[in-house]
Amino acid sequence: MPSPTLQFKRGILANLPGLKAGEPGFTTDSYDLYVGIDSTTANNQFVGSGRYWTVNSATKGGGVNLVEGTDNGTSFLTLKSPDALAGIVTFVMPGTDGSANDILKTDGAGNLSFAAPASSSFTLAADSGSNDTFNTGETLTFTGGDGIDTTVSDNGITITASDITTTQIAAATLVTEAEGIGSNDNDTTLPTSAAVKDYVDTNITAQDLDVAGDSGTGAVDLDSQSLTIAGTANEIETVASNQTITIGLPNDVSVSNNLTVGGNLIVNGSTTTVKSTISTIDDQLLDLGTVDGSAPGNDLDKDIGILLNYFTAGVGGVAKKAAVFWDDSTSRIVVSADVSENTGVLTNNTGGALEVASLYVSGCTGSTVEVIGCSGGEVVITNATIDGGSF
Repeated sequence: MPSPTLQFKRGILANLPGLKAGEPGFTTDSYDLYVGIDSTTANNQFVGSGRYWTVNSATKGGGVNLVEGTDNGTSFLTLKSPDALAGIVTFVMPGTDGSANDILKTDGAGNLSFAAPASSSFTLAADSGSNDTFNTGETLTFTGGDGIDTTVSDNGITITASDITTTQIAAATLVTEAEGIGSNDNDTTLPTSAAVKDYVDTNITAQDLDVAGDSGTGAVDLDSQSLTIAGTANEIETVASNQTITIGLPNDVSVSNNLTVGGNLIVNGSTTTVKSTISTIDDQLLDLGTVDGSAPGNDLDKDIGILLNYFTAGVGGVAKKAAVFWDDSTSRIVVSADVSENTGVLTNNTGGALEVASLYVSGCTGSTVEVIGCSGGEVVITNATIDGGSF
């Protein structure tokens, strides 16, 4: 038959009630086991907790956890057994504290006690001179020589070279101006500043810098000439200042040949003028009236549309503008034969004629219907109600 299940009273520590005498209670958040005494919370007796030990496994030894104060967190130190033991090992802790800097030692039988650390020594050896042994408590002194400084700090010993003169270096390790760097090319000598200058003057400044452009080549004498980066009038301008050359576009740019823009073209200004015979636009939609590329967030009180410039025929003809536009004040599309404009607001001076083959109206019956059309050479009005109005 199935085994029975016995469950202790359980819940989170903050909700632990006063347990009756002998009644167990387990906290599901801190893994603590309590046993009651007299039904009061204050007298609940703490029996143990999984927080205070690490259970051993088939390959790992167990341990005892020393947990920090609950106000600080849940971290702990673990005193852990080795993963494998030859037998039972017992350590007896000392009954009193030791002196400052003492160490914990064993007598070989598991009895631990505090004792002063044993003295130690080490031996120094140099390229020359006899070996020297230093015992615990003695001071090792690092002394600098001519051109060598030593500094001791908590983090280590620093040995630096300073004020080293050529007399302190063997003549065989120096390359002088008279010898020249080229005749002493190796990894075991040092050149003097005069030798370096002669080498630079001979092998670098006396050379030419070769340059090439999209077309043509050139050369610059590094000892006597400067490299000039020139712009093109109304196309590219250059400015040199100290170590920086700035290449940019002038305020007014002229392009005499074709201009192809691979990315988006953003033009900031009040007027954009395109002087061409035919403008071909691949876009399916022209989005007018946006603000920084997005729909306006409030009423701009501006009319939106297309202006068409023309000149009236006959003697005394004048320039006029026709327009198809959204009249913001009336919320209608207007066709005008003559408009005037003031700060983005159009005035319809003369209404314009609209020529179409047929006219459709939507919304009246829930669908789009033809209102004006043609039939047999006649204009036909259909799907319409003619209202004489009221008075």
